Amino acid sequence: MGKIVHIEEAVYTHEYLWRSSTYLLNNAENSEADYRQLAPSLLLAFLAYEACINFLGHVLSPELWKAKKREI
Repeated sequence: MGKIVHIEEAVYTHEYLWRSSTYLLNNAENSEADYRQLAPSLLLAFLAYEACINFLGHVLSPELWKAKKREI
């Protein structure tokens, strides 16, 4: 039988991705030579957007979200 796990803190993927994207963007803006951080920042922003949509779908309409996930 598996172990019981107690979670004390929730980590939201979309928030973590958004903060990472913002960090990279700020670094790129503060350093003229480090423009290579713009593409990863854009990618992380897109992933944060998708993760946020997934989170909101699960929270706002869990039954509809489960049905849509089964269709995929």
